[in-house]
Amino acid sequence: TYQSLSQIGISFQRGGTFAFDATKFKTALSDDFEGVAKLLTRTATATDARVGYVSATADTVGRDTPYNVVITQAAQQASHTGSAFAALAIDEDITVTTGTGSVTYQALAGATPEAVAAGLNAAFTAARSGATASVSGGAIVLTTTGYGANATLSVTAGATGLTGSAAGVNVAGTIDGKLATGTGQLLTAGTVAGDDVSGLSLRITASAADVAGAGGTLALGSIVYSTGAAGGLSKVLAKLTGLGGKITSAKETATESSKSQQQRIDAFEKRLTLVEERYKRQFAALETLMGRL
Repeated sequence: TYQSLSQIGISFQRGGTFAFDATKFKTALSDDFEGVAKLLTRTATATDARVGYVSATADTVGRDTPYNVVITQAAQQASHTGSAFAALAIDEDITVTTGTGSVTYQALAGATPEAVAAGLNAAFTAARSGATASVSGGAIVLTTTGYGANATLSVTAGATGLTGSAAGVNVAGTIDGKLATGTGQLLTAGTVAGDDVSGLSLRITASAADVAGAGGTLALGSIVYSTGAAGGLSKVLAKLTGLGGKITSAKETATESSKSQQQRIDAFEKRLTLVEERYKRQFAALETLMGRL
């Protein structure tokens, strides 16, 4: 396992630039691709396959102690079931509206539930609508492809009994014991100063049946998060150039100096700006490098 950038051919020079040894980097990739990826990028490893890492912020702390994940509600798709029928007696227009727009399909007299579902799916595919149709117990079931409260269905129909509406449900739960915000299947820890888990976003694929089977509270193990070199460098840059950072503070101090020192202040600010720009260029170059992995 690689512990430093120099082990994979990336090193910073005294002049403020960084050197890249392509041969050493390629060798490291060949020997341990996952080790290189882990060193360079933000990564997370969960103990439960129903928990997936999505993203983190510069405030999220990488640590050896895992973050525990518990949910009390699983994300669900919007789903609406019509009435059972053997075959339509007359033609029927079915209009389905989702977050991506409306689709109208004309089901012909004599069509079976399976034929109507197939026709609806063809119409959904053509319109790139976020819905699917299936058949259960002789009735048509419409389901959104998306999850959460923003996944909605509104239907106008006839003998199929599909007229009505439905909405999905957001996941609900905690990360590291802190109440998190659910948006569809995404569970995101709030941004709280000093909170290690701040900004960590996870995808939870556990089902409503999983939660019910656990008695309403489902423990999904834990996840270990690592910032990697990218996350570490991003955090350093944020501290240097952000509110209260060394560069920012130096600028503010210089600005408050007496007018008699204005020329020296201007020169000092220019040097600081160059340093800041150099750091940003280095970070951008490193991000480009990591994007090629």
